[in-house]
Amino acid sequence: MIKTGLVKFQSSLNYENVKNEGSYASVNSGTAFIDWTISEADFGFLVQIQDVTEYTEIEKELKESAEEIERNNKILTGITKIFQAGLRVKSKKELAQMSLKIIEEIIGSSSGFICEVTPKKLLNTIATSFSGARERKTPHGKQLVMETDLPIKGIRWSVINEARPLIFNDINKHPKWIEPPEEHVKIKSFMGVPLMHAGEVFGEIGLIYTDKDFSQDDLEIVELISIAVMEALMSYKSRNQLTEYKIKSEELVRKFKDSEESFRALAENSPDLITRIDTDFKYIFINFKILELQGNYPDFYMGKTFEETGTPLRYAEMWRSKYQKLLDTGELQKFEYSSITNDGFKYFETTAVPEYNSKGEIETILSISRDITERKRSERQLKEIITELQRSNKELQSFAYITSHDLQEPLRTIASYAQLIERRYKGKLDADADEFIEFMVDGAKRMKSMIQGLLDYSRVGTKGNEFKEFNTQEALDYALSNLESSITENNAEITSDPILPVIFADEDQIARVFQNLIGNALKFCRGGIKPEIHVSARKKDKEYVFSVSDNGIGMEEQYSDHIFEVFKRLHSIDEYQGAGIGLAIVKRVVDRHGGRVWVESELGKGSTFYFTIPVRNKALLRIINKIK
Repeated sequence: MIKTGLVKFQSSLNYENVKNEGSYASVNSGTAFIDWTISEADFGFLVQIQDVTEYTEIEKELKESAEEIERNNKILTGITKIFQAGLRVKSKKELAQMSLKIIEEIIGSSSGFICEVTPKKLLNTIATSFSGARERKTPHGKQLVMETDLPIKGIRWSVINEARPLIFNDINKHPKWIEPPEEHVKIKSFMGVPLMHAGEVFGEIGLIYTDKDFSQDDLEIVELISIAVMEALMSYKSRNQLTEYKIKSEELVRKFKDSEESFRALAENSPDLITRIDTDFKYIFINFKILELQGNYPDFYMGKTFEETGTPLRYAEMWRSKYQKLLDTGELQKFEYSSITNDGFKYFETTAVPEYNSKGEIETILSISRDITERKRSERQLKEIITELQRSNKELQSFAYITSHDLQEPLRTIASYAQLIERRYKGKLDADADEFIEFMVDGAKRMKSMIQGLLDYSRVGTKGNEFKEFNTQEALDYALSNLESSITENNAEITSDPILPVIFADEDQIARVFQNLIGNALKFCRGGIKPEIHVSARKKDKEYVFSVSDNGIGMEEQYSDHIFEVFKRLHSIDEYQGAGIGLAIVKRVVDRHGGRVWVESELGKGSTFYFTIPVRNKALLRIINKIK
């Protein structure tokens, strides 16, 4: 039997309870105070206990989902606002400040900034919300001062250098943390996200908390929004550039139209052929030069295409190709062609430029064709002269080599008989005869040395190796090994820079240059003074400058050019041995490499010989080797 009664009071209570197996359950307990209408008792209690764990979890998930949806809506709304701002703001700083405000509202951060990296690798602040930042008065009220040309250091350096987002909680403990001024807001946690585009860092978004830590979710949200910020900045930049371009184009068009009459007056009196065509390749202007060249008045060409004026097909196709490229790219086109005119066969050089309308669109093409027939004739003559000079030079080198080589055979005969006479008759004839024999033998030796020098000199141009990459230290070491006995004999001290450059050159010939210059320094050392020779190198502009300095006898400045000529000597053979060709070979080698050689010297104080070798890349090296 079911009893009925009147409920006087009821209550409900939610709490967690431990189940038998030890897990927690969400429980709803309801209690009612009842005045029974049919009962022996005057009143009673009714208690109901229900396990609502499943409902509680569902309610929790729904709440979290609602919060996530609300957050995502904020993010999407923020991104949309940022994109829209990129299409309408009047300045980059306005866009950045709006973006920073949106980010701070979504994340709930205390303060922040947005900065950009300048071409000089410094930082310019384009948005900030830091309390304590400097302010200035403007007609619109107080505004925060944006710091510029800041060095990239501290935690900003970490974010930009590593090109990835970073979180620094407990920032004061970070080794790269730089303490801000006292008036600056206190910082507990910092998050930095780089602004990236096409793999390059353009700036950084920085956010702070004063009293809590950033989470990974915070980082992912800002990283997502940073993409929108960067795209909006690029959109603004493109829009701004387009606006500037249109303004300039409109100004140019205005000026052009204002000077149209002046243009036509100049064009009609120009010695060049000047034409203007539209985008369908129809003539809309041509000056009277065409009458001189083809015998037709300008009116004949108006409104016609190349083919309609009787232009040969090969010229029409070439012009269409060049002008179409100009329409596609907007780039100036320059080309040459030849044509039969009333004055005979001529060469022309054409320069074509686009002309824009007020919308920034190419409206017409202006072409100027100049008669370069005389220049072509001069170029052809110059080419023939160069070819003839190269042939003559080759023959001269071959002649010098063959002549000096063939001279060695009779010289060997003379030297052999001179030495034979010296061995057989020295001391058997009078003193004059012995002296004459000695002169004859010595002269033969000197002649042999001079001929060998000529052979070496001629081989520089004909027997050189291909240029290759090598370390000049190796060439210097090879030269020093060849001079080892002379270095030991003179007790000389040879030093060089710790690092010598890697160059593209003929390694054997560069070693020969070092050997001749150092050998020259050993030969002309001062008596009683230990020879000290130093080899140095440095890069200057587009060439390497080498130097070989000594503490030898030196020379007067007036002889600084004279010594590089073949067989030119400053001293007699009795004072210093040698054929007088070593420095001439140095100059010939350096000339072959496209360099320069000179000397700076002071009599009695030593000399410094300099030579240069151009800096070459591998592509240029291949071309040089083909030529040589």
